[in-house]
Amino acid sequence: MRFLIGCPENGSIKEIICNIETDSSKKDSIQPFHSENSISEGSNNKIDLWYSLKNDKGKMIISRNNGVLQLVNRKDELKEVEEKQIKYNVSQFEMLDFINEDDLLSNKRLEPLFAKSKKRTKLLDAFICISPLNKEETKYLIGTKSGLIHIVELNDTFTKISKTISHEVRAPLEFIQLYDNEESKDGDYIFALGGEENLVKLFKLSSDFQTVKQFWEAKNVKNDRLDMRVPVWPMALKFLNPIADAKEKDKINYQFVTITRFSHLGVYQTQHGKKPLHYIDILPNRDPLTSLEFVADAELITPSGNLKSSDIDNFTFITTDTRKDVLKYTNKGRLLGKYGKSDIVGAVNYIKNISGDKYLIEVGLDRYLRVFDINSLKTLIKVYVGAKAHFVELLDDEDVELPQPISKNPKKRSKQAILEEAEKDEDPEALWDELEKGPKKAKKSKQ
Repeated sequence: MRFLIGCPENGSIKEIICNIETDSSKKDSIQPFHSENSISEGSNNKIDLWYSLKNDKGKMIISRNNGVLQLVNRKDELKEVEEKQIKYNVSQFEMLDFINEDDLLSNKRLEPLFAKSKKRTKLLDAFICISPLNKEETKYLIGTKSGLIHIVELNDTFTKISKTISHEVRAPLEFIQLYDNEESKDGDYIFALGGEENLVKLFKLSSDFQTVKQFWEAKNVKNDRLDMRVPVWPMALKFLNPIADAKEKDKINYQFVTITRFSHLGVYQTQHGKKPLHYIDILPNRDPLTSLEFVADAELITPSGNLKSSDIDNFTFITTDTRKDVLKYTNKGRLLGKYGKSDIVGAVNYIKNISGDKYLIEVGLDRYLRVFDINSLKTLIKVYVGAKAHFVELLDDEDVELPQPISKNPKKRSKQAILEEAEKDEDPEALWDELEKGPKKAKKSKQ
């Protein structure tokens, strides 16, 4: 399996190649075959996230926290390790083009919000979203924490990148989630956003990218049992399909799920109203939640991670807290299990369901990459990255082919080995002769 991992400590991408059952924390276990940093630019230019094109494999749009967007070409190069008799592809990166404009990020937009924030660290702007807007993958929506929305374009040969137009929405933002469950009839694009004291809002981006207009905003839930206002801080959002048989055709029809910084699961139906249909306390101690991933068959998960189902009362999701837990829940907030359990010892920075119902990837502050079986919760891979990690991409899930050991004692050959050898020699009679000969019993020597 091949992984690309974002390492903020040196602003690089690390490539790791390993097989299932690799565990670098154990000396007698399988070890990774390849681990190498590329395109390092230092901690001041760390990579926020990237998007790998599906149509032109190898091209990547990379965003860095210094406000630069890079267009990079990644090529596969065959590497052979003769002493181990193995070979595999490794990545070589080439810079094609970049955007370095002062207005891609804006810390000034976040400065007045810092005094009101419950965070104890200074708010700094960063890229939070890179989403393709067309099937050709030439138009992209790029979002930032400060509420800037940029439309970026690639040329037809995917060798040049340029900014088309920018828009501003209310900050701060934790997420911008594109709705890709179905195509809009008028060609417009729908997306949701939210953040600290910034209720979930639905926006429409016109097909010509010239206007961004809000058309729906959630309302906060009623005060708690002590008549205290419930704080607002949505951290992540995923869409479901609209209600199949909506009664009120004149009302907008969207369904989505959110998790909050105060450990709530919010289930929304725009036809039901602006307040959530369900608002469930997930964790008793109000530990902050940070991530949201649906679990379903691969064909039911969209490229943006939304769920192609209109059944709001039947879904499974995975979330993380700011300690070390990766948690699997039902739509009613019932805990199904913990990934990693006591093995994870640092806060989780990133999880990704990469194949619907097969693998879950996790990285965090304990500097390990882990791959779990998403259903059994079993740890399949554990590799020491050597640095803090906050973003991962799986390039392929094929294992490196290893040479088969050859027995030096011909008498200890298995029947399968004899069968394969005879098939190569195309001599079936010799095969049956050798198989019919049972092992000779040693004669006991007379005393």
